[in-house]
Amino acid sequence: MTAARRIPALLALAAGAPALAQGEWLLIGRDLTERRVEITQLEGGALLFVDEAGRSGRAAVADLLALVNARPPAERPARELPWITRQLEVFGEPRALTAPDAAPFVGELELADGQRWVGTLVSPRGESLTWLVEDSLVLDASLDALRAAAINAPIGDARASWSAVEDRLILTNGDILDGFVASIGPTVRIETPDGDPESPIERVAGLLLANPATDPAGAIVRTQRGSIIAVTSLAITATGHCSAEVNGESLVGGLGIRTSELRAVDLAPGDYIGLASLPPDSVTAPGGATPTPPHTLTDPTLGVHSLVLQGPVRVDWVLPRPAARFAATAALPPAMWAWGDCEVVVRTGDGREVQRERLSADRPEAALRVPLGGQTALSIEIEQGRAGAVQDRVILERPLVTWR
Repeated sequence: MTAARRIPALLALAAGAPALAQGEWLLIGRDLTERRVEITQLEGGALLFVDEAGRSGRAAVADLLALVNARPPAERPARELPWITRQLEVFGEPRALTAPDAAPFVGELELADGQRWVGTLVSPRGESLTWLVEDSLVLDASLDALRAAAINAPIGDARASWSAVEDRLILTNGDILDGFVASIGPTVRIETPDGDPESPIERVAGLLLANPATDPAGAIVRTQRGSIIAVTSLAITATGHCSAEVNGESLVGGLGIRTSELRAVDLAPGDYIGLASLPPDSVTAPGGATPTPPHTLTDPTLGVHSLVLQGPVRVDWVLPRPAARFAATAALPPAMWAWGDCEVVVRTGDGREVQRERLSADRPEAALRVPLGGQTALSIEIEQGRAGAVQDRVILERPLVTWR
């Protein structure tokens, strides 16, 4: 092909090429189907993407529950160093060993609706806190909307013993005062039965406030740094930039962040629940044996934790409201492939068996997709296979229950 003929062909190819993709994402639909795609744009209620076959697609945001970053930067394999750098590492002068600098403390606000703002206190304002989030967003939270605030030091130990009946003030020297936090400014005043002491804000490790939990409004953005931010008017551009208006009082503009810095976007936080967040109603094993209670594996993306079931076992849950669907991926971990051979059985509250899947080294994974039709109970059983109850450990990945 001559250069004159090649140029129009290249122009035609460029015109038909998809926009710049934003990495590998998992789209979770309201019907709990999952698709791996590369997002190209989100705007005006429509999501544009390229699927695994390279085809361009479009989905209505109203038909989606969530977007999950399938391979966030923190979980990708490290890029190999250039050849010359590796040779210098081997044959060059040894590096001086220096003690790493202590990481500075990073504060965190937790709101009653489940938001979490990782950042730094800008200023106390009497009945609210102004907080710098993600190094660019300045937000204001009233004391009535707060659940916890780690201002100058971690407060996890004090939280473990907190009854959540009264507010709690934690000082940097370890002292704890329970009562009612009346105001927060240059000093923090707490009303207690023994008086109303005031402590300089510099001596305050953090606060725990006994405000009732509320439901989040709008979509939820989860960042790589750990922030959970309620937003509206979410948009993703073809150049990899995510923007949104922040629910509540934003003192400096809206959210602006690279899509690579997102872990997940929860588009309908009130329409589903992670099964792992519900306590089992009962855990039993056949023949009256002592069962192994299920335990969870933390999900750092959407916050829907995995469940680990050690068979043979049956676990029953009572759902807090009539449910529409249940979905999960049942997986036999590679360490269980030598002898693991079991069946995963899903039943609804009326005792009907609605799905049965056999897992083994030949087929270590199965998609569970169960319509619940308004049922308020669910059971999952791990039955032993031909090899007996050996290595029958099953992980339920992203177990979700939707309400509609």
